[in-house]
Amino acid sequence: AGVDLGESPYLWFYADCGGEPIVGVLPSKVNARIVRVLFPDLRSAAPDNAPANARCSLQVRLTDKTGIESNTLKTTLELRN
Repeated sequence: AGVDLGESPYLWFYADCGGEPIVGVLPSKVNARIVRVLFPDLRSAAPDNAPANARCSLQVRLTDKTGIESNTLKTTLELRN
């Protein structure tokens, strides 16, 4: 059996856009097998409020229903206007 995320797992994140990194935890919603979360404005983490096409390193992990954290997923985002 797979791990049960529940209906509202916590999403832990680290975003580095070249300035002061943003680190935090956000509540999310699970719908079928999709996790949805509303992120803060990552441009505020970039120097000079992120020029067009700024790149950010993003790391996320989830906490399941019993409090166990997932592996960290890493990606790069491109912020566009």
